[in-house]
This record gives sequence, structure tokens and C-alpha cells, in this order.
Amino acid sequence: MTAPAGQPPRRGRRAALTAVGVVAGLILGIGGAWAYWTATGTAPAPPALTSGSLDMTVNGTLAGQGGTVALGTALTLTDARPTMGDSAAVTVGNTGSTPFQVTVTPSAQGTLAPYLVSTVAYGGTVSGSGCTGGSATPAVIEPGGMLSVCVAVTVDASAPASAQGTTGSVALSVVATQVTP
Repeated sequence: MTAPAGQPPRRGRRAALTAVGVVAGLILGIGGAWAYWTATGTAPAPPALTSGSLDMTVNGTLAGQGGTVALGTALTLTDARPTMGDSAAVTVGNTGSTPFQVTVTPSAQGTLAPYLVSTVAYGGTVSGSGCTGGSATPAVIEPGGMLSVCVAVTVDASAPASAQGTTGSVALSVVATQVTP
């Protein structure tokens, strides 16, 4: 039997449909064979984050940021002349929970200021009009720790006669800077 004119034979059509079905099945079957494995889980929560505190005392007083502490009669010069000086110790304490580096910076003021020479000894002690021991390098104070800082001030040997009868004072800036534990 022959196919009517203009129509493909039935066998050829069946073979073509079968081939299309096989190709479609392969494409769909292969796509399904490439599965991705997935899994979910729960990680434990990280430990709580807490902030520390940076609290510094000067001579036992917690003045707060930008606060001032009176040193009393420390660093007093009366009738001063060239090379004459005085010294005083301040005790810096760490009452916070994080270590800090302490920096003490003397600042001379008044008309005698250009002729006042200051030195700082971290861990030093007062010895007459100067300081003994210690280091010129700012020190780290651990929580609960204390440090004596000696500050000495002298009138410069080259102070001119015109400095006679003038006055001056020295203020101490005490700064605590947190140290990475």
C-alpha cells in the first residue's frame, strides 16, 4: 500500500514521532538527573558582645572626660631663679575594664612660660626638685593598676633678667588612650 500523494509514508511518520519523543525524553530526563544537593542547619549564636569601660583616676579622683583635678601645692616655685625647680608626682589609676596608655603633657602658661622647662618620668619618683627613675615613654596601665608619674619643672638657665618678677604656672594634661588587648 502506498501513501496518498503529498503525505509521507506512515512508517516514516511513526519513526519521526518516535525519534522526537526519544530526544524529548532524553532532554527532560537528563535535566532531571542533574539534581543539586542542599542541606540546611542552624549555627549556634555567637557569644554576646559587651563594651568595656575606660575610666582613669588622677590622685584618686575620677574627674570624667575633660575634667580637672587640683594638684594642691604641687609644682610651686617662689622667688624662682634660673636652674631652680620643683617636682611633683601624680598617681594615675585604671578603674575601667580595658588597658590604656597614659600620656602626661605639661603646659606652661603666663609670662614666665617661655623659660619653664618640664620633664615627665612615667614610673618615676620625686627626688628633691627633680625625678628619679622611670621612663620618658608613655606607659600602659592595666585594669586595676596604678602608676606614679613624676613631673619636674625648672627655670631655664638662659632665662633673661627681664623674666625677673614674672609669673607662670604649669597645667598637666593627662590623657588615657585605649590599648587593643
